[in-house]
Amino acid sequence: LHVARIRPDTVVDSVRQAVLIYFRPAADYPLFDPANRRRVRAVTRGYDAILLGQLHAPRDYDFMDAAQFRSPHLGARLGEVGWLIVAGYALAVASGIGSMRRTFRHQGRTSSRGVVLAYILLTIGYVTVFGNILDADENNRFRLLLDPLALSLLGLLVTGAGWRVLRSGGEQDSAPRAG
Repeated sequence: LHVARIRPDTVVDSVRQAVLIYFRPAADYPLFDPANRRRVRAVTRGYDAILLGQLHAPRDYDFMDAAQFRSPHLGARLGEVGWLIVAGYALAVASGIGSMRRTFRHQGRTSSRGVVLAYILLTIGYVTVFGNILDADENNRFRLLLDPLALSLLGLLVTGAGWRVLRSGGEQDSAPRAG
């Protein structure tokens, strides 16, 4: 809080850096052995591009240089973000909030499903907010630990949509057909 009062620009730069790193693939980490990174580059690059939506890999692993995350460099840094990670998290959290609200509305405030959804959402929110405020170099690595929670929320969304499709399809089949 003291730094935020006397150097708000530094805090903004640090949080920007943290969030951009948070949504990078977890393998984008400067302390991994460079020789090993070169050996698996083709595989990780394909995975990061196709499954995570990263437009281009970082040229260098300069996590510690906050100047590289300031406005003049922002455009290049946005290409290093895994945009499918961003979309997946946004969809997971939005659908999780909707599902939690519906569950509490229909089953009451003591619903075990609602409480679990609240726990998942609070965990994702807590780690995302406080992690990005307080750290700026391993954010993608601790986001990786949240990925199973986000995937669980997405799984609930997909299965819920699947059940709705199956139910609506079953109703149409049982209706008399005009002939």
